[in-house]
Amino acid sequence: MRNKFKNTPAFRKLKSLSFYLKFLLLINIVAYSFSISCFAQNNSFQVVLDSLNFNMQDIAVNEDGKSILLMRKYPNTVATGCYLIPVKENGGMVEGIEISFLPLYIIRSLYRKDRVVFIAYGVPYLINNLIQEGRSIIFNYDLASNTTWSKYLNGRFRQNKCSLDKNGNTYIANTPHDNFHKIWYDSLTSVLELFKLDETGNMLWKKGLLLQDSFLTEFPTVLILDMDLDEDANIYVLGLCGSLSDPDNPLTPYIIKFDSTGHPLLLKTVIVEDQYFNEIEITSTGVMLLSHAPNNPTLYNSKVYHDKYAKLIKLDHDLNFIWGKKYSGENFPYYSTGIKEKPNGNLLMTHSTFGAFPAVVTEMDTEGNILTQKGYPNYEPQIAALNDGSFLMTSRLNYNAAGETFYQPVIAKTDSNGDIEGCETYATCIMAEDYTVGFGTFYYDTVSIPDLEDFDTIVQPVEFSFSEGCNFPPAPVPNFLFPDTLCLADSARTTDTHNRLANAFEWHLSGPGVDSMNTDSFDFAFRFSVAGEYNLKHTVWVLGCAYEAEKTITVLPELEINITPETICPDGPQELSVFSARILREYIWADGSTNQMLLIDTAGVYSVQASDGFCTASDTLAVIFLEDIIGNSNPIETPADTTVCEINLPYFLKIKSVFSEVYFVNNDSVFNGEYILNKSGAYLISTEIDGCYFSKTFNLKTSECVPQIFFPNIFSPNSDGINDEFFPQGNDFEIVFLKVFDRWGGLRYDGAGINAKWSPGKEVAEGAYVYLLKYKNVLTGETAQASGEVVLVR
Repeated sequence: MRNKFKNTPAFRKLKSLSFYLKFLLLINIVAYSFSISCFAQNNSFQVVLDSLNFNMQDIAVNEDGKSILLMRKYPNTVATGCYLIPVKENGGMVEGIEISFLPLYIIRSLYRKDRVVFIAYGVPYLINNLIQEGRSIIFNYDLASNTTWSKYLNGRFRQNKCSLDKNGNTYIANTPHDNFHKIWYDSLTSVLELFKLDETGNMLWKKGLLLQDSFLTEFPTVLILDMDLDEDANIYVLGLCGSLSDPDNPLTPYIIKFDSTGHPLLLKTVIVEDQYFNEIEITSTGVMLLSHAPNNPTLYNSKVYHDKYAKLIKLDHDLNFIWGKKYSGENFPYYSTGIKEKPNGNLLMTHSTFGAFPAVVTEMDTEGNILTQKGYPNYEPQIAALNDGSFLMTSRLNYNAAGETFYQPVIAKTDSNGDIEGCETYATCIMAEDYTVGFGTFYYDTVSIPDLEDFDTIVQPVEFSFSEGCNFPPAPVPNFLFPDTLCLADSARTTDTHNRLANAFEWHLSGPGVDSMNTDSFDFAFRFSVAGEYNLKHTVWVLGCAYEAEKTITVLPELEINITPETICPDGPQELSVFSARILREYIWADGSTNQMLLIDTAGVYSVQASDGFCTASDTLAVIFLEDIIGNSNPIETPADTTVCEINLPYFLKIKSVFSEVYFVNNDSVFNGEYILNKSGAYLISTEIDGCYFSKTFNLKTSECVPQIFFPNIFSPNSDGINDEFFPQGNDFEIVFLKVFDRWGGLRYDGAGINAKWSPGKEVAEGAYVYLLKYKNVLTGETAQASGEVVLVR
């Protein structure tokens, strides 16, 4: 099929593309003496590129710890090319190179011995005499010889990776997803291309695989996510196969092991439900697969769609499952991860989230259990673990205390303990739990693939400078200021907050009628419409750890004040005061006085504004002088002091006043102007007239009211004018009847009224007689009886 294509007009036209590329991209290699002073970087350091508006794309580190920074101008419209510069750990000027093409992204960079190799996506190219955007190339630069070579890759998307072996050979894995290669392949998207080039860019071999499922049908889509080599140059390719749109054939992670000649040895799918794998790392004891993104390649590395877990599984070199772990931190959505084997066999894993204070580095044992962990402040960093147990951390963005970012690369390297001299590290809270996956298999068929086309570039020297120092702002804390006490309907906002660089933050207000969460605002504001006690808690998350600060807030009811008294009493002080249920601290009267009391000498309208220190209220009062109203009138009218018979109790005391209808007798309320007195005594009668108190005393005396009745015990009716009649004598009674009986009960006398008197004739014999008197007590109006004996003598 390839030979047929070479004889077509389309192929002959493609061969002429070099003319256009030379014209558009200045593709003459400029040879010059370029001595990049790359030096060993064993000590820890942190430096910042002095130039602004450079977008760091990647950093490459070789086995000696030397590092090369790859970047371009930002924004793209003012970019002039791609830049490779060595990192100078102690600051100062350094010489690098500018490459004449303009990439959108640098996907993968490698640095071994003196060679830097990277894949760039977005390089313009010609097809059918039209400039096309998005072609990928692989670029090689030899620092020792100052020579370059570069080639077009068979694809325009970022589905390509590269690796270098210890001999300097370059391995490329590619999926040719572009319009041009649809001419070459009958089924484009299921093809995986594998190339091996020597250190000068000469093709050593190429392999093409058409991946198929168990029914020997082509996969709708094959994507490449990562690749790595083991010590024997066996090739491991990690990717996805399946459909982007068919739910019955979703994308599934796959891993293929090739031998050093590109022959497939093992093909496996990894059965997961929630996440695919982004990175592969070959260690001395196995194959590490690492993930940090959701199970959707269209959202790869997206800041909007991310996963709260990083998954790590370990396979042996024959792709058999050994163990799996899942790592997470609270409010720590994963942005990127990395894994590297330390010289002692432990694993060094990097975790990063978005924003500032995002980086955590954990050292783990060979089973994936966390031994130590430290946090770093670099903004959305890329982290590369180095062979000596140290690691390199790079941030394309720098930031200030307000969280504002700007394009200025920051590069830091730790020592083998994870420390950076002169820089602070932070507590972290990454946790691990067990995780497992399943495996399946798939098949392949070999296909013929096209050669890689040469791509010429121009390089020229440039200079940049670095400055030393750890200039990151302080770490976020949950502390804040907010009033302890507020008045009803007041609004307040937090101040002195330090959460702008936190990975996440939350405000939680609880209290009467409210239980709300807010994660959208750096400061918290609220208007309190219900009085009571509230609790405001602020939580910030930094490097997977939660930190809390809280405050109790008292919201007071509306302040109420009253000027008193409304009436100035005749004998009262001529002053006004302010009454409130709460302690008042400040006053201001209408005349400007700030005293608690206001002395007055005339009636009128008076106003005051008062505060308890939190709430303010005002009151206005029309004040009168009561003596102007009462004059010489008696405020309370009662009967004169009175004596009554005890039998006539209770006594109904009548009270009245032309100024009041409410009275009190010994503090008891009086109804309808009448009060019942049940006993004698002095009674205090009072009333309130326009706030003034008046009183007087009423005295009530009582008597038994018993009539005085006297009977003679002997009388002599002998007409001598002395003691001739028998009748009762005394005071305070009236005779109803008087009866006299002899000793045999015979009635000898029966009289009534005031003239009832017994005057017996001579026929009545001497002797003892019995009398019975019925009388009326004129003091009480009651009737009673009295009886006894009387002796009649002659």
